[in-house]
Amino acid sequence: MVIIPVIDLTDFTNGNAANRQAFVKKIYQACHEIGFMYLQNSGISKDLIKQVFTLSKSFFNLPLEVKQKQPWNDEFNNTGYVEIERERLDPNKTNSQFAIRNSQLNSATHKGWGFYLP
Repeated sequence: MVIIPVIDLTDFTNGNAANRQAFVKKIYQACHEIGFMYLQNSGISKDLIKQVFTLSKSFFNLPLEVKQKQPWNDEFNNTGYVEIERERLDPNKTNSQFAIRNSQLNSATHKGWGFYLP
């Protein structure tokens, strides 16, 4: 069973050099060995987190052809929709799925997604 690691941001923001180095190592390990992490004490408000989850759910509930109009193209323009199985942490496994990357929240409709970003 894989356990998603809980990593406390205050180890980096309030820590000494050794704590910051250990924090960075935990982030690296979580990204490379598991693919996910829970970042604790990020300072992000619960209201903003709720808005982002609502926005994400709205996006993923759109028809596939609408999501495909906002494709992820390359690592230099790291935004857009990635279809299932296009990205894999392990090329020999078929269970790594990703979708939206680095969405910017603003007060405009985003490139034809058809809904308002808070």
